[in-house]
Amino acid sequence: MHYNIYDKELSLEEISRKKHREFVGGLWEEMGSLQFDFLLSRGLQETDKVLDLGCGALRGGIRILEFLEKGHYFGLDINRSLLEAARVELLERALEFKNPKLMLSSNFNIQDFGLKFDFILSVSLFTHLPFPKISECLNKIRDSLEPDGLYFSSFFEAENSQFANPVEQKPSSIISYPDKDPFHQTFASFEKLGQQTGLNVSYVGDWRHPRNQKMVCFSRTD
Repeated sequence: MHYNIYDKELSLEEISRKKHREFVGGLWEEMGSLQFDFLLSRGLQETDKVLDLGCGALRGGIRILEFLEKGHYFGLDINRSLLEAARVELLERALEFKNPKLMLSSNFNIQDFGLKFDFILSVSLFTHLPFPKISECLNKIRDSLEPDGLYFSSFFEAENSQFANPVEQKPSSIISYPDKDPFHQTFASFEKLGQQTGLNVSYVGDWRHPRNQKMVCFSRTD
């Protein structure tokens, strides 16, 4: 089903012109640094295993895998051309030696990596997904986290009373919607999903995202 733009595949010529950087939302350097700095502030260590869920062309992934030990960065995305663009970015920075593992998946097949993660991060993933797909994602998360692992995901927030209407995400002027891309969610909806999927849910809120995406954290209940 078509519910966002990410079923469009970029051409090799577009990738060579760095069109993938705009396709994933622009702000390439700013958002890359923001994602890395956020994980550092949450205790990221070089030895941690990190899954970048919805990694795209590695806007944040480049900074993260530069820091991590070899073989500790994992990325999953639905768009084949963005993963091709990711490999171009890796080659240009001579980072192939870090041995990142990149996987194409439309069904959040995180378990196919065959290990558990200390951190899972999604930036601008939930903002492009309807609620049933977010539920599908969270159903895969618990068994993919280490016992003390954390999953952070950004989202456009709506208050319960606002949810059914379009919401202006100030100061960016982006309008989010309950039923079309870009989607917004309430924190209460994540709490309900947490109860259904065996996850603790905590509100992080503002993390200096330039377009007013908030952050939510999921962890195992055991």
